[in-house]
Amino acid sequence: MSTIDRLLPHNLGYIIECFAQIVCGISTSFFVSPISAAGAICLLCTCWNIANRALPPVQQLKRLSAVATTPLYDQLGSVLEPDGLLTIRAFGRTNAYIDKMNQLIDKKTAINQSLSVGSRWMDLQIGLIGIAFEMVIGFGALSGRIDAGTAALSLAAVNQLTGALLGLSRKTMTVGAELDAADRVDQYTGLPVEADSGVSAPASWPEHGRVEVYNLVAGYGNMPPILKNINFNVELRQHVGVVGRTGAGKSSLAYSLLRLLNPPHGVITIDGIDISTLKLRDLRSKVHIVPQDPFLFSGTLRDNLDARGSYSDVELSLVLERVGLHLDVSHAITGAGTSISQGQRQLVCLARALLARPRILILDEATSAVDMETDAAIQRVIRTHFHETTMVVIAHKLSTVVDFDKILVLDEGKLVEEGQPKDLLSSKGAFWKLIANSADRDVLEKAIRK
Repeated sequence: MSTIDRLLPHNLGYIIECFAQIVCGISTSFFVSPISAAGAICLLCTCWNIANRALPPVQQLKRLSAVATTPLYDQLGSVLEPDGLLTIRAFGRTNAYIDKMNQLIDKKTAINQSLSVGSRWMDLQIGLIGIAFEMVIGFGALSGRIDAGTAALSLAAVNQLTGALLGLSRKTMTVGAELDAADRVDQYTGLPVEADSGVSAPASWPEHGRVEVYNLVAGYGNMPPILKNINFNVELRQHVGVVGRTGAGKSSLAYSLLRLLNPPHGVITIDGIDISTLKLRDLRSKVHIVPQDPFLFSGTLRDNLDARGSYSDVELSLVLERVGLHLDVSHAITGAGTSISQGQRQLVCLARALLARPRILILDEATSAVDMETDAAIQRVIRTHFHETTMVVIAHKLSTVVDFDKILVLDEGKLVEEGQPKDLLSSKGAFWKLIANSADRDVLEKAIRK
C-alpha cells in the first residue's frame, strides 16, 4: 500500500512531466524549421522503437526480482522469529540455513544484475541516438548549412527530447512494477466477502447463553465433511471441554459456532435462535473467541484492548492485572504482535474477553503453545472471572478441562462420548483412554476424583 500511496503518484507525475517536455521539444523544433521538426520526429520514433523492444524483458525482470524477494525475506524472517535462531541451532540446521540463504541471495542478485544490464543497454542506445543527432546538427553548423542560432536551438531541443525520453523509459519500467501492486490490491477487493444478510439479534441476546447443536455436518469446500452428525447442548453458565486427538474436528466445531464454517446440514441455536438466520456482525460481536494463534494490531496495548475508547486507563490496567500481564497500556505493539511473546498475546486476548463480558466464550486451544506460567495464569482467570459465562473450551491439554461441568470427546469428526469427567472416567471409554495415554495420568485422575 505504501508503494501505491507514495511512489506511484510521484512516478506518474514524473511521466506526465516527461511527456510535457517531449511535446515542448517537438513544438520548438517546428518553430525552428521543417528540417529540425522532421529530425525531432525521427528521433522520437527511433527512441520509441528502442524502448518498445527493451521494456518488455526489463519489466519481466522487475517482476521476477519482486518474486525472488519474498522467499528471501521469509527465510530471513524465520531467524528473526522468537526462538527461531535457537530452533535452527537445536536441530543442527545452521549450515543448511546458510546454504539456502546463499542460494536465495544468488538468485536475487543474478536477476538484479540482468535487470541492471538491460536498463543500462536501453539507456545507452537512446543516449547514442541523441548524440548522433547532436553531431549531425554540429556538422551542419560547422559547414555553414545551419546558422548558429538555429543550431543552438536545435541542440537544446534534441538535448531536452533525449533527456525526457530517458526519464520516460526509466519511469515506465518502475511504474509497470508499481501498477502490478495496484493490480494485486484490485484483485483483493474483488474477492468474495461473507454476506451479512439475516435478521438482527435482539438487544439482550444472548440472555442466558444456552447452546444447542442438532445433527451438525460441516466441512471445508468440496472436501469430505469433518464433523458428522454432532448433537449436544450446553446449559446456562456451563463450562464444557472439547477433547480429542489431532484432526478430530475440535477447531472445526468452534468455527461452526461462529459461522466461519457454514454447515450444509444441521442447526446450531443460541438461546433458541438459529445462528444461521442472524447477521454475522451480531453473532460475532456477542460470541467471543480466544484463538490458538492470536493476532494483534500494530499500535499500543490500549488500541488492542479497547479500539473504541470505551474504557479508562485505570480499567484497562485493572484487567491486565487480573490476567497477570504486567505491561503498561501505552506499551507499543509492532509486527502483528510479534514484539511480545505468544503467551502474552494470549493474555491480551483473554483481557479483551474480560472487558467484553460475553455470555458465551470459546477458547480454541488457548494453552497449547504457552509456557507453564502463562498456562497457570489462563487457568486461574478462567476459573475465577468467568463464573457467569457459558464456556466452550477446545483443549489439547487435558488438565485444562478435567474439572469442567461436561466433556465432549470427538474422534474422526464424531461425538463419541459426553458427560461429566467422573462418569466418563468410570466408564473407561474414549475419555479414559486419553487420560491413560497422558504423561500426567495420576495427576489428572486425582483432579477428576476431587
